[in-house]
Amino acid sequence: MYTDSSNNLVINWQDFGGAFTLCGIMQLCICTMMFCGWKTFKKLKSVGASMSPKTKELNNQLFKALVFQTLIPLCIMFGPVGALYILPMFSINIGKLANAPSLYAGFYPALDALVAIFMIKDYRDTVLCKKSKMKSHGSVVPATHQSSNFAQTE
Repeated sequence: MYTDSSNNLVINWQDFGGAFTLCGIMQLCICTMMFCGWKTFKKLKSVGASMSPKTKELNNQLFKALVFQTLIPLCIMFGPVGALYILPMFSINIGKLANAPSLYAGFYPALDALVAIFMIKDYRDTVLCKKSKMKSHGSVVPATHQSSNFAQTE
């Protein structure tokens, strides 16, 4: 969309169609992630009664980590790229902000790992050097070395 020399608004429908097709593909990805997340959530709830408390806690931590690991690319990749498709069609100058998606793409691997580290309790405790409260199920007694006395003949 732009204005020509006589200040008439000119719309390039092919550009609009292409941009909305790309945004539709991104929306399809987002809907697929939401659908799979919802199905996973419902499945975890239905089998929750048959799990031990420790397993249930670990599954909840893993699910929360998965949700955050899904939100990170939505916020730092899908959003800026979608804005790059849409904003120029409405004559909104992006300028240097057009570099943002490539900058954010560099942050993604580190943020993805940090989410796993800080959302899963055992990893978080290890990184923060917290002592875990381990239950002792028994004691291990080291075997002592006993020498055999053989009858020696002189």
